[in-house]
Amino acid sequence: MNTTSTLIRELPVELEVLLWSRQFLRVEFNEFSALRMLSSAVTGLHNAKSKVYGTTGRYLMANEGIYSLCLGSIYLHGILPLGQEGYRALVIQLASEMMKLPFIDRDKLLLANERFEELTYHNIVPVEHQAVIDLLTLGDKAMLQAQRVYPEWFS
Repeated sequence: MNTTSTLIRELPVELEVLLWSRQFLRVEFNEFSALRMLSSAVTGLHNAKSKVYGTTGRYLMANEGIYSLCLGSIYLHGILPLGQEGYRALVIQLASEMMKLPFIDRDKLLLANERFEELTYHNIVPVEHQAVIDLLTLGDKAMLQAQRVYPEWFS
């Protein structure tokens, strides 16, 4: 563990199995990278609130912002996914649990990730305005919860 950073956290025992199963790997922690992930999260959610972009673009930006927040919260423990199939959903699920989000919010984030993948890879029907509003509300809630769980990341 890097002792020169105030951001890195101990790896919880329940996450160590992900190292063993080779879904995640230990990485050298870099405080700048952790802050960059938080910055991407904040920027993605901020830009998704702009009416300059269409609803599909805003939905994708919000989803990327939420994913950056989730990935960053995992990275704070010194691990990252290996990029296997389904890794985005796994990151969102684990981060939601680590941030102590309610199960219903975790499930909504996972559904939003499925929609993100449909839009990205299959170009399904356009996104409704209300779906963007709902995802932004969820993103803001996740951001506030991350501030409670990881206050030093935000200071």
